[in-house]
Amino acid sequence: MPLNPRGSLPTPLSAPNQSVDRPAAVTLPAAGPLAVPTAEPPRSWWEGLRRWWAEFSLQTKLLAVAT
Repeated sequence: MPLNPRGSLPTPLSAPNQSVDRPAAVTLPAAGPLAVPTAEPPRSWWEGLRRWWAEFSLQTKLLAVAT
């Protein structure tokens, strides 16, 4: 494409007037809950903390303890 004499933006040589066949848009499923609810709520604060901590990987746990 040649450069526009008034600026650095290119100017199209010819405008495309042909319709391009494009695939239909994909329908995504509705977003679900972020966490899967447990069967029963934690019995104590410590139980809730233990469940929360258990979700992290070993690498994340070591990084958190080292910091």
